[in-house]
Amino acid sequence: MKRKRNLIIAVFTMAGALALWMGCASVDPIAPGGANTGSADFSTYVAIGNSLTAGFQSGGLVEKYQVVSYPALIAQSTRTATHEMPLISENGIPFQLVFEQIVPTIVL
Repeated sequence: MKRKRNLIIAVFTMAGALALWMGCASVDPIAPGGANTGSADFSTYVAIGNSLTAGFQSGGLVEKYQVVSYPALIAQSTRTATHEMPLISENGIPFQLVFEQIVPTIVL
């Protein structure tokens, strides 16, 4: 019984090692010019979604996060000509928290 259990463990261990080894194939990155779209027409791109679609990160909505949201990245990689996004300026919605000091203020 113990030998059968050890054999089953060995088989699953080898199968797992083989799966890991086969999964470590080299993947070519997308060229800097964008993805190859073939004959697809990406002249207009519309993204409908939630706060993540708008670029909501770190508890707020601000331009520096909106320009790296996934709809903006998809439009950039497909070289979409007419992707417009309403951007929120500096302070954001709500105001972004800013880390100012490590040492707490001592009040005497």
